[in-house]
Amino acid sequence: MPCAPTGPPRPGVASPAGEDWTDLDLIVERGDGQPVDPGTYGHAFVRIARKAGLAGVRLHDLRHAYATALLEGGVHPGVASAVLGHASPAFTMSAYQHVMDHQADRAAAALETVLDAAR
Repeated sequence: MPCAPTGPPRPGVASPAGEDWTDLDLIVERGDGQPVDPGTYGHAFVRIARKAGLAGVRLHDLRHAYATALLEGGVHPGVASAVLGHASPAFTMSAYQHVMDHQADRAAAALETVLDAAR
């Protein structure tokens, strides 16, 4: 996994991958234009997490925590869905229903506060 972008060969400049470069228009690639195996990042994260005293924490757990924080913070499910790259807000809401249940409790408490103030 290269640390610096190599990019496709430019006219008059040799590519580090030589003739083996494949331009797939990727943001992150192996150095020859081919995609990086997704497991590479997960395995690297596990090693880093273990060193940080977070054994058992997976990269996907951070994504789940981020999604939960968005919804608990009151971000509209449609916005959270777009940021997370989900197919639809309905998927986001079904995957994070437990968060939505807590928001219903907060909405009921807020309504109670408004009604009490009106009395």
